[in-house]
Amino acid sequence: MVGGGFLFRKWLGMLVALGITMGALAQFVLVPLAEKALVRFAAKLPADRVEVEIASFPAWELLQGSIDRLNWQAEGIQFQEFTLERLEGSFEEVRLSWWELWQERRPDYSFAEPGEVIITLSEDNLKQYLMGRLNVPLENPEVAMQGLQVELTAAWTIGGQKLPLLLTGRLELEGSHTIVLIPERVQVGSFVPGSELQKKLLGNASFQLPVERLPVRVEFYRLEGGPGKIRLLGRVFLK
Repeated sequence: MVGGGFLFRKWLGMLVALGITMGALAQFVLVPLAEKALVRFAAKLPADRVEVEIASFPAWELLQGSIDRLNWQAEGIQFQEFTLERLEGSFEEVRLSWWELWQERRPDYSFAEPGEVIITLSEDNLKQYLMGRLNVPLENPEVAMQGLQVELTAAWTIGGQKLPLLLTGRLELEGSHTIVLIPERVQVGSFVPGSELQKKLLGNASFQLPVERLPVRVEFYRLEGGPGKIRLLGRVFLK
């Protein structure tokens, strides 16, 4: 009996050690492979750089397409009218088909709702967008942001005379998909245009975020401002 108990404990110890070794091996092999596969698929995005980080325990659950947590980040995402400096997403209890992903088809997937998404816009992103929206040709435009306050300075040539233009305003979230610029001051040289001329000058200076192109439903709920950047926080739902 003593010998049998010793052998049992020995075999049990070996099995535990083997389990730990296999778990560590799965962690160091399967997780990087899964991240590379997801980055390869996400590379179809019109972005300068894409990163994916996943966590799953035990790691061999990845073989079944089960991911405990998935974080991804894309930088320099190009849209028709403007560029996003950064787009970040965080999802839990993700389920997907590796086979469909490997065949470069959009995989069936699910996740625990809601997921989280954060969009970051820089001063350059905002300048690029406004230049396509304002109704007048401007030279040497510069945009500065502090919190949700925006200041645009530029030169505007009228009748052969180049005049400085100043526009200040505040960004606000309207509904769950639109950022609007609320003008507070518009000045051309020493002249302050009336409300009708301001409307004509500003055109449609609102951000209609292109969420309808996404395969998920996104609802933004908060707009945050910081030095030179704004962040838009949202929740993600399965359609």
